[in-house]
Amino acid sequence: MNPVVHFEIPAKNMKRAKGFYETMFGWKIQAYADDYFMATTTPLDKNGRPKKPGAINGGLQRKDRSISSPRVVVSVPNLNRALKQAVARGGKVMQPKTEIPDMLWYAVILDTEGNELGLAEIMCSE
Repeated sequence: MNPVVHFEIPAKNMKRAKGFYETMFGWKIQAYADDYFMATTTPLDKNGRPKKPGAINGGLQRKDRSISSPRVVVSVPNLNRALKQAVARGGKVMQPKTEIPDMLWYAVILDTEGNELGLAEIMCSE
């Protein structure tokens, strides 16, 4: 079973979105890049993973052609294989495999119902 490990919320105004989610839910929002903020929704362990099983963190991403609605990110053991399976089952690759340095490999697919899903192959932290 492949778990949901992250979420992404698009935002036109990053500062405004940051303020909303921090005050609305008490999330800790920190800039990761100009167009991407990390959203900590649950305490982390020493490896930067959620302490509570099943809990996830996410991010705010500048709203543009690459993301227009909230997206869940699913962990897969082999991203290349998952992309091939998605296409074979009628899905479409929207964003090809991309490295997020020292963290994970990431891609975006469109499922058969028109929903965007992120796929992540997490790099070993050894």
